[in-house]
Amino acid sequence: MRKFIHSFGISIVFFLCLLVIAEVCLRYASGIFSTYSERSGGTGYMSPFVPFTKARNLEYPAGSLISDVRKEFNYTYQANEFGFFDKNPNKRVSGKLRILCIGDSFTHGIGAPQDSSWPKGLDMRLQQLGVEAEVINAGLQGSDPVYSMDFLENRLFNAYQPDIVLLAINTTDVYEVALRGGVERFVNDSTVRYRPAPWWEPMFELSHLVRGVVYSLGYNGYLLQNSDMRQVEEESINIIRSRLRDWVDGQNEDGRAVQLGLILHPLVGELKGAGQFFISNVFEPQGQKWFTIDMSDAFVMDGRLTPKSSDHYFWPIDQHHNSKGYWLFGELVANRLINRIPAADGSITARKTNL
Repeated sequence: MRKFIHSFGISIVFFLCLLVIAEVCLRYASGIFSTYSERSGGTGYMSPFVPFTKARNLEYPAGSLISDVRKEFNYTYQANEFGFFDKNPNKRVSGKLRILCIGDSFTHGIGAPQDSSWPKGLDMRLQQLGVEAEVINAGLQGSDPVYSMDFLENRLFNAYQPDIVLLAINTTDVYEVALRGGVERFVNDSTVRYRPAPWWEPMFELSHLVRGVVYSLGYNGYLLQNSDMRQVEEESINIIRSRLRDWVDGQNEDGRAVQLGLILHPLVGELKGAGQFFISNVFEPQGQKWFTIDMSDAFVMDGRLTPKSSDHYFWPIDQHHNSKGYWLFGELVANRLINRIPAADGSITARKTNL
């Protein structure tokens, strides 16, 4: 019996040593199960079920300097009095169009200096096309369409009084809404609560071996079952559509003539064929409620950003655009937005181009 206990103890120790070796190899040698935040080097593991901040709209402290340090880049951003990274409200200039851009880190401009976001590229291209416009970038890292529309409705719209609002949407927005929920996430002005995380998430965070087991059981990086993704996508899309319709209907009731445009843009993996860019088919124009600009189609028609050239326009590890990518993004948005901008005589068709 004593010999059996001794042998069993040795086997347990040997097995535990194997687990430790496997964990070290998975964590440091291969990194195959590292999450996005771990790969990009900005932070360690970040739970998708925990809000970035208690602030209702994800805005930063007024006037603060924010450093974004990752493996591939290091940029610092200056927040304005509203907590995002562009100019403060100023008096409207007569005859000058005002365009307000909202969205997540791709609109914020993560991966480029503060003056090289796609709204900045849009601004410059509109000037080249002879359009008198002021473009404001109110994108915030970590946002999603529900956050963005709440920020627009409660803080931005009255302060900036835009003629056109451009909301950038990508596939990650759909899955983030699935984890965060709709407007019910806003408990009050200082409390945001997402949907509950799986009970096993702490083990997923600590162990790459556990992550391998979780993925083998059919879960993905959002800790959702792959078999449930179609239903998850439909639910999230309906939440986003409903929020957009509610906002537009509210503007119409108040007699405000403002256009809402959705900028639907692919991730680098989707451009390379590693995922399906399905949002271009589910946020189609809704009558007079909103219009869309499909950036996947715009990139294909332009021809500069292709699967082979993508590393020149995106950071390979972080997967956000670099400055070159954002400038191209903004240029192509302008080339398509020009068809929505009234000319001096009030007509839209007068401005249509073959760009």
